[in-house]
Amino acid sequence: MPLIILCGLPGSGKSRRAEELRAALSAEEEEEGGGGGGERRVFVPLEPPDSRHRWDRPLFAAPHDPAQPLPLPEIRAALFERRPPPPNQSTRAQPLQPAAFLHRLDRLTQDVAAALVAAQRDGVQPGQVVPLAVEGLGQESPGLLLSRPVGLPELSRLRRQFLSYAKMHPGEGEESLPRLGSMFLQYLSSNLQ
Repeated sequence: MPLIILCGLPGSGKSRRAEELRAALSAEEEEEGGGGGGERRVFVPLEPPDSRHRWDRPLFAAPHDPAQPLPLPEIRAALFERRPPPPNQSTRAQPLQPAAFLHRLDRLTQDVAAALVAAQRDGVQPGQVVPLAVEGLGQESPGLLLSRPVGLPELSRLRRQFLSYAKMHPGEGEESLPRLGSMFLQYLSSNLQ
């Protein structure tokens, strides 16, 4: 569905131009056989559109002289004949992770954090590799080199950050769980130095 945004300072003729545009497009639609289908002044600062910005294109400036017509053929072509811009990260719908997968990833990161805290409690010192036999990490888990003592609050904060990242960058689902577990270990390793 095409969208036209008219902007301008109060009293600059937006309503008149909107009616002119509506009448022209309605008349054209009727010719093609289609069917037809408060005033308060609020003074706010106006940031004029800029044609260099992606969402301000195409940009048509209405002539200052009310006697001059709008560029109706160009506006019509932009509305109905032009392809929309390709989606980018801000407009593309993000695929959702299944709830069960997010729950399993949350459980995996909790288990890793608990295993690190338990290993320190059992005597693992900085400079040693903490073996992590956690379900979901895969068989080839190298463990984590503990470069300094780390507490549960810091691990919880890092775990929440990683989960936020994982939610924003969805993977392939259940089969990506061991890969995400390894990524979590790498994330911890780089943030616990």
